[in-house]
Amino acid sequence: TADARHLYRQCRRAGQTGLRTGSLMLNSSLSPDVFLSQYWQQKPYLFKGALPGFRDPLSPEELAGLACEDEVESRLVQHISDTWQLRHGPFAETDFTGLPDTGWTLLVQAVDQWFTELKGLYRHFDFLPDWRFDDIMVSYATANAGVGPHFDYYDVFIIQGAGQRRWQLGQHCDENTALADDTELKILAKFQAESEHLMEAGDVLYIPAGLSHQGISMDQSLSYSIGFRAPSYIEILEELCSTASQTLREDQRYADPQLQALTASAEITDEVIDKLRQIISSCVDNRKLVISSFGENITRRKYPEQQFVPEE
Repeated sequence: TADARHLYRQCRRAGQTGLRTGSLMLNSSLSPDVFLSQYWQQKPYLFKGALPGFRDPLSPEELAGLACEDEVESRLVQHISDTWQLRHGPFAETDFTGLPDTGWTLLVQAVDQWFTELKGLYRHFDFLPDWRFDDIMVSYATANAGVGPHFDYYDVFIIQGAGQRRWQLGQHCDENTALADDTELKILAKFQAESEHLMEAGDVLYIPAGLSHQGISMDQSLSYSIGFRAPSYIEILEELCSTASQTLREDQRYADPQLQALTASAEITDEVIDKLRQIISSCVDNRKLVISSFGENITRRKYPEQQFVPEE
């Protein structure tokens, strides 16, 4: 990792990112239609040898250099004596030089926003909607390293780069699944592996949302996690209500001109509840409003500060 930060800055100034290009095709007899109908958000699938001749778009040194930048979201995970340790970036070069030879993983989010050529990886999945694409996370791991058994709320394709990783897939999880309480990491309290895959360069593993999994590096390895976002109902409604509120006037108020005398003045009657439902429905059940709200939310940059303008 020596001079990694300097190397990264040189690449950035030069308008390149060290990407080594090649002809990459999903070399599989499984058609997109069959994959979507039988596997997407249902069960995992290993595209063995999907990207023959795959070469890593960036080096571990470049990834470490990126993790030294203030604007970049990065994490360092170590497993020491049955204890999980998590550190957040930005890092200094000395943080890497002081690490042991095994047992740690570096993860960097949204690498595609910095190394733009990396975006070529998700052209292999162009049968999926563009708006579902989230980012490409890159992880470098030493031998016997991983981030523990966990699950995600989004679908992911993991492309294996240099080295080998053994992936174990387990049970389906949700927000009620118990997590370990002795670490910052969202590691499962119980994990039962139901299948296992040894991945080599060019292999692609699809893991549906909610399926527990863990990857263990056999040696020094790189992997590329292409995530597909799944906005929560909370996000959708918050954005919709926020957009709707901007279209309303101050004089639009609750009114009850046909009010009847009550025998119990503290009661909120069924008629009031029905009227409130009508008000809410009239405010948000609007196709143009949904288009505007969802379109603005789903196309918003995940990291707006990463707006890189190349130097002349």
